Amino acid sequence: MKCKRASELISDYLDGRLAEPARQEFESHLADCSYCASEVEAARELLASLSSLSGRRSPVDCWSGVRAAISAHQRAATPWWHWVVRPVVAAPAAAVAVALAVFLMWPSGNVPMASDKASEYSYYIGAHSHLQRQQTFADPDVVFVGAELQKASLVASTEE
Repeated sequence: MKCKRASELISDYLDGRLAEPARQEFESHLADCSYCASEVEAARELLASLSSLSGRRSPVDCWSGVRAAISAHQRAATPWWHWVVRPVVAAPAAAVAVALAVFLMWPSGNVPMASDKASEYSYYIGAHSHLQRQQTFADPDVVFVGAELQKASLVASTEE
């Protein structure tokens, strides 16, 4: 028997639950191995010290008292102040949520600039589609450059 297997059997040996062949093999291992013998002796001493401890015994009918206390606690009505505290806490939380939603939805000052870019883009698309209709079989790169040149000339004329 190896020491690992013997250490697994120590509690069964001390409790007297080992079968006869396993007990004989375990005792022969203890005779040969001083380490395992010392482990068994330490376990015996631990059991002896634990059995010498005294503790308070619970009353025989303790569970009925515990059950009665739990059911009485569950039957107790919710105190009146819970109905007062909940709205007092919930109202500021709701106000903060509404304020945050309003703050996130509030328009910023950059809205006109975005519409200017949108109108500039729509002008470009309009000019490009106008040139496309005039030159059906033209090269797309040439049409793009032409639209850019036309846009630049219109922008220059409006700045003057």
